[in-house]
Amino acid sequence: MMLADMGAEIIRIDRASGRTRLIDGDERLDVTARGRRSLALDLKKPQAVEAVLRLCAGADGLIEGFRLTGYTDFRRLEEAAKTIGGRSLDDCAAVLDWGCGCGRISRYLGERVGSRLTGCDIDADNVGWCRDHLPGRFVVTGLMPPLPFDDGEFDLVIGLSVFTHFRETLQDAWLAELARVTRPGAVLLMTVHGETALDYAHLAPLPDKLARQAVAKAGLLVGSDNNQLDGFADHRGEYVNVFHSTRYIKERWSRHFDVLDVLPGYIFTHDLVVLRKRGDPR
Repeated sequence: MMLADMGAEIIRIDRASGRTRLIDGDERLDVTARGRRSLALDLKKPQAVEAVLRLCAGADGLIEGFRLTGYTDFRRLEEAAKTIGGRSLDDCAAVLDWGCGCGRISRYLGERVGSRLTGCDIDADNVGWCRDHLPGRFVVTGLMPPLPFDDGEFDLVIGLSVFTHFRETLQDAWLAELARVTRPGAVLLMTVHGETALDYAHLAPLPDKLARQAVAKAGLLVGSDNNQLDGFADHRGEYVNVFHSTRYIKERWSRHFDVLDVLPGYIFTHDLVVLRKRGDPR
């Protein structure tokens, strides 16, 4: 980093995560670490929040990447919807941020579309914060379908880091449900762990080769469990980390939607899948 080159001491704070098993016999750290030293904290715990506040109190400056990268991703999603899907935010009657979390993208969607925005998430605490601070409506949903929305309600759906955590049965159920709540011609922007996530894992040559072969063979490969929702939402052990091959997405997801494109690394370590609901939009 430039600041470090100038002599500044940089403290990077990452989300806490355990070691992740991608394939038998291989363990690696979370792909977002990228080999850099950092402090991993669970900011849903009071002790972690206190630690960050102590660090900020003694810092000369604070680089707040959360909102900056959120805005960057929002603009990239907006461009993908328009350029690839032919769908402008200004023309959308109803937009769904599926898996909105704490509003990293919804805060910018809400500024653009206002009451036309709906956000939903399995985490009630995050939904409550969004409801209190952001424009639009925000509702708590479950791990399993259905969603509490009408048939054909939305003409744009964004789902970041959602299909990255479903086994195939749950994935298929949610693809069918998203098809139900979208109108003909709707555009859906979904992220997956694909080739880019493997690139960021920085595996040694042999484990890297085996990992890519495993993903290519399985199509959808369950890499590990994920405990980030433990204590905050009922996921019944179904919240896991998965990897997709592009071939698998084009073959299986096309049962429900037209797969317009798969963009490698479009949202940091995630690949972006651009879908369109079949049918006459009129």
